[in-house]
Amino acid sequence: VTIPVAGACAGIPACCSGMLADRGSPLAAIVCHPWGPMGGSMHDPNVLALADTLGESGGVTTLRFNFRCGIGRGHSSADDIRAAWAFLRSCCDPPPSRLILAGYSYGSLCVADAAPSLREHLSALILLAPPLSFAAPLFFCRDVTSPLQRGEARAPALLISGTADQFCSVRRYERFSRGFSGGARATMLSVRGADHFSLWMMAAPAAQLASWLQATFGCPLAELRQSAGEPVAAPGMAPAEEGVRQV
Repeated sequence: VTIPVAGACAGIPACCSGMLADRGSPLAAIVCHPWGPMGGSMHDPNVLALADTLGESGGVTTLRFNFRCGIGRGHSSADDIRAAWAFLRSCCDPPPSRLILAGYSYGSLCVADAAPSLREHLSALILLAPPLSFAAPLFFCRDVTSPLQRGEARAPALLISGTADQFCSVRRYERFSRGFSGGARATMLSVRGADHFSLWMMAAPAAQLASWLQATFGCPLAELRQSAGEPVAAPGMAPAEEGVRQV
């Protein structure tokens, strides 16, 4: 599919290419890919695995797409995510009313950045292997994660990182967990022995994601398509109280 993006800048295309699986569900998921300049795309195995879990297993409409550009302060990538949601609302029949935002690596930070602006429709956030140690250079020192930590997305979040992640040290991940405040609701998991690229090859992330989705939406993963897409409760304490849990 072709996703039009309003207000395109000079030198940046006016649309994104994507892959849509419309399952007619009230809940839809947008899955975002790793950094394009290093070869990241919607065909990344981790993006495909997330989309399969939410779509094939959960039965919800899924959209994965290619960011138009990965260079700069991230504004165009956030615009792409907002455009992807507008596209889902305009082309799906019936249109989805609730949204899960998911991303791997660079895509997870873009999800954190765009989430507050979509909070009226947002049901949950999934951040897989967020490269927190490199967030500043990736976004030219623009802070894209603090609004999430302050609870501005108003949706429960699941963060999963590996203890051997090359782009997010254990110390940085734990420090990030202590930065949550207010009404922020998040579960932060650390997978023993996993690095940035092998994270989804481990059994733990898929099992933990399925368990978290069940706790968040109050139904088994296989019944997610029939749900209204509203989170029933926060699945756990805020990280400021619970901290990082190893799995």
